[in-house]
Amino acid sequence: MGHVKTKIIIRNLYDVERLAEGEISAEDVRQEELEALVDTGATSMCLPASTIRRLGLRKIDECDIRTANGIVRRSVYTADIEALGRRSPFQVTEVPDDCPALIGVIVLEAFDLVVDPTTETLTTNPAHGGKWTSFAY
Repeated sequence: MGHVKTKIIIRNLYDVERLAEGEISAEDVRQEELEALVDTGATSMCLPASTIRRLGLRKIDECDIRTANGIVRRSVYTADIEALGRRSPFQVTEVPDDCPALIGVIVLEAFDLVVDPTTETLTTNPAHGGKWTSFAY
């Protein structure tokens, strides 16, 4: 199987909340559409540092992450993520600018999305007939 990529929209979660409160207009919500690598071996959503800076995402914590080069400390932010028409807030881990945006299994599970190895694409879960299904157990 080759690399599976998909278009995503990242929005500043604080801006989305301010829009909901009527404090700003939709045009003022900082957002960016980009192509992300679907990585079923990654846990979380990862974004390059420059994307995080451009969107003005809010830092909420730091954590140690295990990489192929060992354990490194990274900053964690919040963002509003949209993929294949499904949208939710998520934690986002910062990665260096030479790394692509990554969609890990937490986002895939939450959005009920699966990789189709025959077409090398990300798709809605065919077991649920295209309907967004979540599990509470």
